[in-house]
Amino acid sequence: MLQGGRWGVSRILLLLGVAAALGACAATAQPPAPPVAAAPSPAILGPALRAAAGRPHPRLPETATAAALVGLSAADLTAVIGSPRWRRRESPAEVWQYQGARCVLDVFLYQEGGAARVVYAEARDESLLPVTLAACLQRIEAERRKPTPAS
Repeated sequence: MLQGGRWGVSRILLLLGVAAALGACAATAQPPAPPVAAAPSPAILGPALRAAAGRPHPRLPETATAAALVGLSAADLTAVIGSPRWRRRESPAEVWQYQGARCVLDVFLYQEGGAARVVYAEARDESLLPVTLAACLQRIEAERRKPTPAS
């Protein structure tokens, strides 16, 4: 009788393990929803965008954060940072990548109201460690301002 009781407990544990494994396999992977972030602060963006209209190489404030980019249209982003090194479609997003000295900035744009807008930005260094967006933007700006070699 004691052996039968152990077999019953073992059988239940085995069935529970199989059910848990099957449940994990049955879950369908859903694409992550676009991150929701607060609208950019007009106090930060206003001066940067006004400056962008009058200069060939506009800048974001040195204290810019990812929130300073959120909400910008593709045209505004290009006016403030310049053209990305490359663009990639990852439906429903479009990823723009900028590169500075030893840093990379990925900007994710989603269609909102018929226009692509920034919903998330992330900076990292060459070894994939996080770096502040402000530091990476300074490096990108420095790269942009370097004179291009004559062809």
